[in-house]
Amino acid sequence: NEFKVEICYNRHTDAYKASFYPNVKLKNNNTIEFTCNNYFEALRMKLFLI
Repeated sequence: NEFKVEICYNRHTDAYKASFYPNVKLKNNNTIEFTCNNYFEALRMKLFLI
């Protein structure tokens, strides 16, 4: 299973800071994308970045 999470921030600075989390890519100025194979890793990312 592959999990893909996209988060769109209101401020581009929040998206830039979040892009330093492992496996996170900056899609555009306000949006990040996180990909993983473990559901619990996706939940952990959510705790840190939201």
